[in-house]
Amino acid sequence: MMKGRLRFSALLATCVAVLPRVALAQAEAPPAETPPPSDAAVEEEPAVAEANAAPRPAEPTGAPAKVMANEAIVPPPPKPPAPPTPPGDRLPKAGYVPGYRDYVGTGSSPFVPRVGALPGGVTPSFGAPVPDDDWSFSFSGFMSASVRASINTRESPRPGQAGTVFHATPQTVEVYGSFNDTASTPGNWVGMLFQYGNRYVTANMSFDTHNPSRAAGYTIIGSQYFINDSFLSIRVPPLGRLRLFWNVGFFSQPYGYLGQYGGGLYTPPMMGRVAGAGEIITAEYDLTDNLTLVLEDGISGGNKTGKVPDGVLNTGSTNFSDSNLPPAFTHHAHVSLLRKGETQLKLTGHFLTNFSQTDQVRPDPFDNPDTRQWDERYPKDGRIHVAGIEAKAVSQTYGYLSFAASVIDAKNAYRLRGLSTYAGDGVSLTNDWFGSTTGGTGRLLVAGINYRFSLGSILRSPIPFWGDAPDVVVEAAYQVASTKSEDAAYDGKFKQKGGLDVLYTFIPWMGVGLRMDRIAPNSKDPEETFYAIAPRLQFRSNWTSHETVTLKYSKWFYGKNTHSDSWDARPREQLDDQMLSLAFGMWW
Repeated sequence: MMKGRLRFSALLATCVAVLPRVALAQAEAPPAETPPPSDAAVEEEPAVAEANAAPRPAEPTGAPAKVMANEAIVPPPPKPPAPPTPPGDRLPKAGYVPGYRDYVGTGSSPFVPRVGALPGGVTPSFGAPVPDDDWSFSFSGFMSASVRASINTRESPRPGQAGTVFHATPQTVEVYGSFNDTASTPGNWVGMLFQYGNRYVTANMSFDTHNPSRAAGYTIIGSQYFINDSFLSIRVPPLGRLRLFWNVGFFSQPYGYLGQYGGGLYTPPMMGRVAGAGEIITAEYDLTDNLTLVLEDGISGGNKTGKVPDGVLNTGSTNFSDSNLPPAFTHHAHVSLLRKGETQLKLTGHFLTNFSQTDQVRPDPFDNPDTRQWDERYPKDGRIHVAGIEAKAVSQTYGYLSFAASVIDAKNAYRLRGLSTYAGDGVSLTNDWFGSTTGGTGRLLVAGINYRFSLGSILRSPIPFWGDAPDVVVEAAYQVASTKSEDAAYDGKFKQKGGLDVLYTFIPWMGVGLRMDRIAPNSKDPEETFYAIAPRLQFRSNWTSHETVTLKYSKWFYGKNTHSDSWDARPREQLDDQMLSLAFGMWW
């Protein structure tokens, strides 16, 4: 009995002696819930960083390891940092995210709609990263539509007739794509894009229209583009610092858009839009970590399937096809230097050639007043050369600034299609800029600048601003054009226009905006100059939602001799000077 008590006392004394050392060791060991040191902290996930959220607490380190009293505490090795995220790529493998990042190439996205974005809205951009090796199907798109009516006064109304009349479609001085177009009249465009592929190859197909049939007074066959674009995008695995991209099929590609995701304040691209069946190959090479060289070359065939069948008339119902227009081809080459960083700088040179050499075109069987000046029994081969330069600066803080200038040199270009320049195709160049007597021979110099910035981004710098608070967005643009022609009425004509748009979003679902423009289409006649002002209310579901609904009033102040400058010009007495519109749009 006594021996048992002695053993128990000795064991108790040993435990009392060891207990302080164990307690000391436990005090020195880090608890399981203690965050790791700052140099071993887990980086924020991109989505969390994009939302500017608070840092995510570290996950528990698991069960604590056994610590001996006489062993030093060795912290776990730091976790290697994640690779740096390229500027603008805050959503890895995002797939198609409209407006998320720039299109890979020297031009704009093939899916940029042919109409401008709704005021204060965005248009989609293509080129976001796709999943690794998974074959996936995606559906995305963009739609913009509007209810519009211009207002005028009826001359000498009779009993039962109102003094005020409403015209639909609007009969204003503006014609889409012309120099007089200020986008005060919102346009329509519905595009649906279907994609299937992986990170190496993607099949793209789109359905598009500028005239949805349900709302139309009549169906314009040429406006229903059904299968509009159909092409493959092939991405070659990186070869060191070299990356190759290849688009091949049926598609259109714009060059010289002054906006970040589209045309900017004014719609036409400064270089032109190439359309048809063909290919474009793009090569990117990293000269340094911050400097990238981009080379691009492409060729396309106009009219896609060749010559239009005999007897087809050049009207809207046939999408302005004409059996007297020859099949044309376009070759284009581009070179860019891109400097990465907080402010991205991009300088691009463009050269495009649109030409036709065929013996398939027969003499015009109709008495066309536009072609009486030359012998149609021997149609001359046409050429359009476009050379230009483009400079862009993109800053998350100070906005988007772009400048572009080009020279359009045409010879016998009246019949050419396949390239739509700043002044349109060969028909528009001839009738609107050079004069019908020239047959499409002349030279046009154009230049433009566009700047868009967010006051919220500037005031909150250096903290990123994601548009989820009250903001003022300002966009300004100025463009000039000068013509050299053999027709004295057009030779030396100088055109200029400038505009300013301000949008103040003060609550998540509503903003108020104002658009102002001055258009001087003819330096030889100041009485053609006119002004436009368009206040609007813009509604959406949240700060950064995908949709907008815009209620707008537009007012034009015409000069004494103001008239439409497009070849489908309307008489002066039919021009309305007021318009109401309700427009909606969404991208997904």
